[in-house]
Amino acid sequence: MLLILLSGMGLGFSSVRRMRQRLSELKSMRRMALFLENEIACAHTLLPQALTRTGQKLDGGCAQFVKSLGRHLSCREGHSMEEIFREEAFQYQTQWDLTERDYRLLCQLGSCLGVESRKMQIEQLRLFQKELEIEIESLEKSMPARQKMYQSLGISAGVFLVILLL
Repeated sequence: MLLILLSGMGLGFSSVRRMRQRLSELKSMRRMALFLENEIACAHTLLPQALTRTGQKLDGGCAQFVKSLGRHLSCREGHSMEEIFREEAFQYQTQWDLTERDYRLLCQLGSCLGVESRKMQIEQLRLFQKELEIEIESLEKSMPARQKMYQSLGISAGVFLVILLL
C-alpha cells in the first residue's frame, strides 16, 4: 500500500520536474538565439560555425541540439537547412519534454536561418527571443499553482488507489 502511495506521489513530482526542465530549456533556447544573433551580426560567422560555437557556450539539451545541427549543416548531404533543422528540432523536442508550440517556434526559426539575408536572420532571431520571453513569463507565472496541483493530484491518486484496493 505504501508503494502505491509513493508511486502516486512520484508521478506528481515527475510532472513538476518536467515542467522545471522545460523552463530551463526555454531559457537555454533564449540564450542560444542571443549567441547566434551575436555570431551572425558581429562576427559575420557562417551558420554552421556559428551554431558550433554557440553550442559550446550552452548546456543541456539545447547545447546538444545546436551542436548536432552545426555538424549536420557542415556535411549537408543534399538536404535543405529547413529539413535538417526540422529533423533536429523534432529529436530535441522528444528528448527534452518540449511542447508542440516550442517545436513550432524552433521550426519557424529554422525556416529563415541560412536562407534569408543577414538582416532578416537577425530580425527572426529577435522575434524568436521575444516569443520565448512571453512563453517563459507565462510558464513562470503559472508554475507555482501547477506545481501544487500536480503534487496534490499525485498524492490524491495514490490515496485513491490505496482506498480502492482496501
